[in-house]
Amino acid sequence: MSSAVSLRHDDLPTADHFAAKRVVVCGSMAFAAQIRMIKDQLDTLNVRAVVPDDVDGDLKLYDTGSYLAFKKAVSVAHINKIKDPRTYAVLVANFDKNGIYGYVGANTFAEISVAFSSRKKIFLLSEIPPQYADELTAWGAIALNGDIPRLVRMYEQSCRHATAQLRFPQF
Repeated sequence: MSSAVSLRHDDLPTADHFAAKRVVVCGSMAFAAQIRMIKDQLDTLNVRAVVPDDVDGDLKLYDTGSYLAFKKAVSVAHINKIKDPRTYAVLVANFDKNGIYGYVGANTFAEISVAFSSRKKIFLLSEIPPQYADELTAWGAIALNGDIPRLVRMYEQSCRHATAQLRFPQF
């Protein structure tokens, strides 16, 4: 007799089980194409991902004042996505930029700070940049070193735990 447990199809988790939680992807707009690819990859792995609005659309349409006002509005909107109760974590797309290994710009670091103060998990796609090692380590940031499936496993585990129902004793 086998001791294996078999699951019926309707016992298996689906994308709907995890729809309430999401991961907000952060990073320099220089990485906009890579950020969209990360979102697509997370979506195929049943992880709801939210990305920033593209602040560098058509810069010719704005004078400096209008552009800065637009950029401020986009930043506020993205920070609100991070603070949203549905957000499980932020994933920082920290690729190399201008000779800087694992680049994290000022705005992205601000978004990480918001995630920390909002008690969200913090993941970095690459390693933790040395210039932020003390803060990010103290804040519990997790360097994925490209291992997105690790984030997916933690996300699924958290979502399953959050949706588990209490079982009361039978009387």
